[in-house]
Amino acid sequence: MMQYVMMQYVIMLLLPLLPLLPRPLLLPAATPPPPLLLPLPLLLPLPLLLPPLLLPLLPLPLLLSPTPLPLLPLPLLLSPTPLPLRPLPLLLPPPPLSLLPPLPLPLPQPLLPPQLHSLGPSMSDGKAEHHPPGEPAAEPDGAAASRARLRLAVVCSSNQNRSMEAHSILRKRGFSVRSFGTGTYVRLPGPTPDKPNVYDFQTTYEQMYKDLVQKDKDLYTQNGILHMLERNKRIKPKPERFQNCHDVFDLILTCEERVYDQVVEDLNSREQVTCQPVHVINLDIQDDDDEAILGAILLCELCQCILLVDDMEDELDELLQDFEEKCGRPFLHTVCFY
Repeated sequence: MMQYVMMQYVIMLLLPLLPLLPRPLLLPAATPPPPLLLPLPLLLPLPLLLPPLLLPLLPLPLLLSPTPLPLLPLPLLLSPTPLPLRPLPLLLPPPPLSLLPPLPLPLPQPLLPPQLHSLGPSMSDGKAEHHPPGEPAAEPDGAAASRARLRLAVVCSSNQNRSMEAHSILRKRGFSVRSFGTGTYVRLPGPTPDKPNVYDFQTTYEQMYKDLVQKDKDLYTQNGILHMLERNKRIKPKPERFQNCHDVFDLILTCEERVYDQVVEDLNSREQVTCQPVHVINLDIQDDDDEAILGAILLCELCQCILLVDDMEDELDELLQDFEEKCGRPFLHTVCFY
């Protein structure tokens, strides 16, 4: 088999030399050419003419040839005869993957910590502005100054739940806010509706907390009173009564119509000195945890909308009307003077 294959390649290599032979030596075209038998010296340069892939298939004597390959002119290398296809067994298999050099792997990109994903370029100079994790990015000075200039007061009955929830949210948003109650005493729910816990306005939140823990810690933990007092202690030391405060405010927010009437009555009973206007706005909020949170959010959104008004004296009524349509709750509004 090996000799037959070698003879085929020898014939293919010698076919371009046939036109150089004398005419009588050429066989008629009608008959196929007989197999060409070449002496051994002509086969010695064969390893230099065969493709490199066939060299391992040649016998060892044929590989040892001292005869150099003659330089042939270019026309002799061009053969018009198409070469036959190589048999499949002559194709060498690819080298095993274990012998190939390993490809370089891309270097992993470092992961950013979650705190840095919120960092973004500044609109002013294109440089990144960093702020502490968990805190909002710094606002423009104009927005923060507007919140600080708007003097707010939030008023409910006992300065415990509704007014303190709004106080907490508004303070976190950067508003200058205080909270009050209008009742004669501070009342907290007791074991039954007809037995409330009553304190005066001089009693601190810490004293109320300790008193309720001694009375029934499980009960007041379950109904959320102790949790509410813990929040209040973080905001200010004790409740305040609105009638005892004579500070000046730009906007007073009340959480109940009865409280609204008491605030307006107290303001109108005072002697007018500066005639500075103060807007009193009421939003009815039920005295429970869920409604206190929802009402505080609505009051905060209302204050943010008021900051966008050019003239609060002329545009506040229209703003409240639009706000009523959006939230589905009525508002009361009046203007008093100091």
